[in-house]
Amino acid sequence: MPCNRGTAAICGEKMHIVIDGHSLGILGGIERVVCDLASAMVQRGHRVSIFISEPLPEKPIYAVDKRVRFVVYAHGGRQKHLAEFRRQILACAPDVCISPAADRRHFPWCAALWNSGIPLVVSEHSTPEDVESRIWNRPERLAVMAAADAIHMLRTSCLPSLPDTLLDKAHVIPNAVNLPLLEKSPKDHPIILSMGRLERDKQNHILLDAFAMLAPDFPQWRLEVWGGGPEQSRLKRQAHRLGLKGRAHICGLTTRPEACYASADILCQPSRHEAFPGAVIESMAAGLPVVGFAQCSGVNELVRNGTTGLLAPEMTAVSLAETLRTLMQSTTKREHMGSNGREATMPYSPQLVYDAWEKLLECTALCKGKTNLREAAFSTNEHNGLELHPELQLLRHCIARPNVLVADGNLLRQLVFSSPWLTQRLRPFYSWLKGSWS
Repeated sequence: MPCNRGTAAICGEKMHIVIDGHSLGILGGIERVVCDLASAMVQRGHRVSIFISEPLPEKPIYAVDKRVRFVVYAHGGRQKHLAEFRRQILACAPDVCISPAADRRHFPWCAALWNSGIPLVVSEHSTPEDVESRIWNRPERLAVMAAADAIHMLRTSCLPSLPDTLLDKAHVIPNAVNLPLLEKSPKDHPIILSMGRLERDKQNHILLDAFAMLAPDFPQWRLEVWGGGPEQSRLKRQAHRLGLKGRAHICGLTTRPEACYASADILCQPSRHEAFPGAVIESMAAGLPVVGFAQCSGVNELVRNGTTGLLAPEMTAVSLAETLRTLMQSTTKREHMGSNGREATMPYSPQLVYDAWEKLLECTALCKGKTNLREAAFSTNEHNGLELHPELQLLRHCIARPNVLVADGNLLRQLVFSSPWLTQRLRPFYSWLKGSWS
């Protein structure tokens, strides 16, 4: 959506931008986007502070411009944490804050910025369907969206999930392709590549089953699955059980995905759902054809079936195997679709993406002192008194909970979130559990 704050937004004034970086000690899509965006804004002359939940590791997974400042913030979600968190934000005196998440992690920002006059951009990093049905719920999601001064979404197809009253402040900006592109590296075997966090919803177990079906017919081909996460050990056991020793490799983490793309021949993204799959757009920019599922949101919007890759019609190992077979047996098709993919990624260049982000942040910064996160922005004078709108009533209830990250009555989650140490160690198990039950 276009900026509706007026032409004065593009005034060239430099801003102080605060971004929630979560934990930069883990490999994650949001963390990478935050680092790239922060570096881009600093290089344009703005000041950027990234708030992180734990001290920055000695060797961060993602590179960040040295001028970016880091603040370890009180992130536990309890009321005593929020008071300290608010003090930390006010001490930074930002012009605008960005909360990138897909769940209740927006709530601490809403609570800390309440009546502060500091504008908030809520950046949603998942599909609306997944947010509302599995990760979170629709009423609380829309309460946060209503309180935001701007809403950022990754795809135009996400906009219909918002009521008409929120569309004017919704902005669609995709993630940038921000990797060095390497020349194709020589290799002994053609490679199918899978890249990303190893969670159940990424469905690499289906890819392993599909590759096992193909392996006898394509003895030269290898499968490489890169990434870390709760499914890593299980996938290694599955590969061994399927007799894929020497053929399928569960490789672990990499800090050089561009080298993986340069050595691969096909990128397979077998996910159940995606918001904006970075591996897909990066591999297309590197000249790889992409294979995924036609029912996978995100993948089915980036991949043009038959042009930049192929989409398996059914979300099964058999369907995926037959779709991969089409590309594995044709070098000409792989090269043609890879070339088309390079052209299709032009709109995701860093220059275009960060121009859009800079404009959005400048527009939103104009709300300073008159933000939506204040009672006056949501109040009406009905019945001769001050009455809060339903969205704000729900938000006020949520940020008044003993722990804003925990739903009412969930005592176990309250216990877990009361300890950041415990939260960090149980999060991989919780992620696996969600995938197993869904």
